[in-house]
Amino acid sequence: MDKLDSNWLVNGLVDFEYKKYTLLAYLKSVDKRFNSYQLFPCLSDLITHYEQLQLFNHRKQALRDQFPKEIVKADLDKLSFEYHSLFEDGELMKIIEDVVLYAKPLFLQGIEQGKVLYDEVEKQMGFYPVGVTPINKNEGYLMVVNGASASLKIFRFTMSLFESSGAEYRALHMIFVEERKWAPWNTLENVKLTLLKSYPDLPNPATYAIEVQKKLPEEETIIPVAKRLLVRRLSEAA
Repeated sequence: MDKLDSNWLVNGLVDFEYKKYTLLAYLKSVDKRFNSYQLFPCLSDLITHYEQLQLFNHRKQALRDQFPKEIVKADLDKLSFEYHSLFEDGELMKIIEDVVLYAKPLFLQGIEQGKVLYDEVEKQMGFYPVGVTPINKNEGYLMVVNGASASLKIFRFTMSLFESSGAEYRALHMIFVEERKWAPWNTLENVKLTLLKSYPDLPNPATYAIEVQKKLPEEETIIPVAKRLLVRRLSEAA
């Protein structure tokens, strides 16, 4: 099972053993992909599923808190009262809660496995500017050099800022430009010069290179990790 439905918790048969089987089948496929160094979209999916379980717990508690309560014991001398919530879980809700309790540590375990793998991949990546870096670093090119396959993929990026709930975030928009065969004697500075001639609408681009020598899946690992590394480095330099 390569994907786990976003509503897997409530869709289909609501039975603990069935949900357990579904979850373990999915996590087994994730583990297989991680063993092949295929990080995405598995890692981001695991995080999303875990956050959904957290949200379920939060909403369930909020609903419980809003439900009416009855006084079961009163001490008028001390002006203290004990309450009993009138909120009652049905059988299906209890099954779902048991599944949530079972699933959360397994998702966390998968996330930690993915993070360890992510750090391992990132440590194998070299990141450096190509040529002179302009004052405006929010628009330019990212060159991804895959030494194992002797390929060079070039992306054009734009970094923008936006605010949400009073916090400032960076958003990266990246489009593929072209792919070339890579040879060490064809320097990245020369490649940048050809880009300036081919795309004169960007006369002074910030250009960065990310180089990896180990044989890794490009679409599932190299490219998404390279994007995140670019965002972090540009944020650190801001």
